[in-house]
Amino acid sequence: MPDENPKADKTPTKKWFSPGRCVSQFVDQLNALKRTEELVMPLLVSVSNKVNQEFDTFLKEGGIEFKTEENRGFFNVPLAKVRRFEKLKKRATSYSIAFNQTPASLLVALVSRYDAFLGQLLRSLFYIKPEMLNQSQRAISFQQLVDFSDMSAARDYVVEKEVESVIRESHPKQFEWIENRFDIPLRKGLVSWPRFIEVTERRNLFVHTAGTISSQYLEVCKKHGAVCEEAKLGETLTVTGDYFATAFECLFEIGVKLGHVLWRKLAPGDLEQADQDLNDICFELLKDEEFSLAKELLLFANEVLKKHSSNLMRRVFLINLALAHRGLQEKDKAERLIAAEDWSDSVRSLGREAKGIHRVGYETWPLFKEFRGTSRFQNAFRDIYGEDFEMEAGIGQTPALQNAPLVSPITNTTTKKEASAEPSTSSATTTNQS
Repeated sequence: MPDENPKADKTPTKKWFSPGRCVSQFVDQLNALKRTEELVMPLLVSVSNKVNQEFDTFLKEGGIEFKTEENRGFFNVPLAKVRRFEKLKKRATSYSIAFNQTPASLLVALVSRYDAFLGQLLRSLFYIKPEMLNQSQRAISFQQLVDFSDMSAARDYVVEKEVESVIRESHPKQFEWIENRFDIPLRKGLVSWPRFIEVTERRNLFVHTAGTISSQYLEVCKKHGAVCEEAKLGETLTVTGDYFATAFECLFEIGVKLGHVLWRKLAPGDLEQADQDLNDICFELLKDEEFSLAKELLLFANEVLKKHSSNLMRRVFLINLALAHRGLQEKDKAERLIAAEDWSDSVRSLGREAKGIHRVGYETWPLFKEFRGTSRFQNAFRDIYGEDFEMEAGIGQTPALQNAPLVSPITNTTTKKEASAEPSTSSATTTNQS
C-alpha cells in the first residue's frame, strides 16, 4: 500500500528539550543503568554459582570425568545420565555466557545513552540559536522546499539532517565538529578524555567484534593517549564491576560538562537555571556518597566556570566541593578551601527566614549531617516546623564542616513550591561549632 503522506519523511515532528532537560534526562538514564548493573550482576553471580555447583555435584556423584584425547576435551557420560548431563551443562553454559555478556551489554547501553543525549543536546542548541544553521552546508532541492508545509518544517528537516551527520561520526570527530561549530575548546585540560575514548572504542568492539581487540581500537586509543599496554591484538576484553563503575563516572562527567559548557555559551540568560541544575546534580551525588564524581563536577563548577548567577550560588558550589573532599578523606583540602573564603557577610540562621535555605536542605544536605544529630538542631527544628526531626536509620555520621556557614543548596522545583507556601515566622540562630 503506497504511503498516504509522501511529505512525512521531510517534515519530522519537532521533538526537543531545553539543554537543562537534556542533561537531567541523561543523568537519570545513566543512573538507571547503574542501578540495573548493581541489581542484576549480584543476582546473576548468585544464580550462576548455584547452577555450577549443581552441575559439579552431578559430575562428582555420577563419577563423570573430563578427559582429553588428541587435543580434544570431552566428558565420558553413561548413557542413562546423558539427558540430565546435557540439561545441566546447557544451563551452566548459558549463565556463564550471561555473566560475560550482561555487563558488556550494559556498557553498550551507557554509550548509547550518551549518543542519544548528544543528539538531543545539539537539536536543543540549534533551536535556541537557529542562526547556527547558517553555517550548514546542507542543500535542499527546490522540489523538497515546495513539499514542506512551511519554513519551520524546512528548518526541522535541516536540523535533523545536521544532527544525524554529526552523530554518525566517531566520538573524536564529534568533539572536533562541536569545537569548530561553537568556537569553544572542549578537550583542553579534560583529564578524562583518554578514558572516554577507550570506553567508547571498547563499546565498538563489543558491538562489532564481540570484544575482540582490533588494530583500530589500539590505534585510536594510542592516538588519544589512552595507552593500554596490556591490550594485545586478538585478545578479548571484558567488563568488570570496577570497569563499569569507571565508565559510568566518565560518561556522566563528560555529558554533564559538555551540556553545561554549551548551554551557558549559547544561552547566557539561562545562567541562574544552569547553576541551579548543576547544583542539583552535585547535591544528589553528595547525598548518594558518590564523592569522586561529585568532586570532579564541583571542581568544574568552581574552577572552570568563571561566571555564576550569584555569590550565594558560588559559595554553595564551594561548600559542596569541600564536602566532597571530606567524603574522600581529604580533610586538609576541605579546610583550606573554606579558610580561603571570607564568610563575614554570610547567613548563620536556622529557620524559615534563612536566605536561600528550605526545609529539605536541613533534612538532606550533607553539610548538616553531624549537626542534625545534636539536641540544638532538633530543638530548633521542632520549634520552627512544629514536629520532631527524624534521623535516617542506618546512616553513619561523618564530620561536618564546622566553620562553614549554614547556607542551603538551591532546591528543585517541587521543593521551591513547598518552601514558597511556608509563612515567614521566627528563626533560631546558630553559632559556629568548634
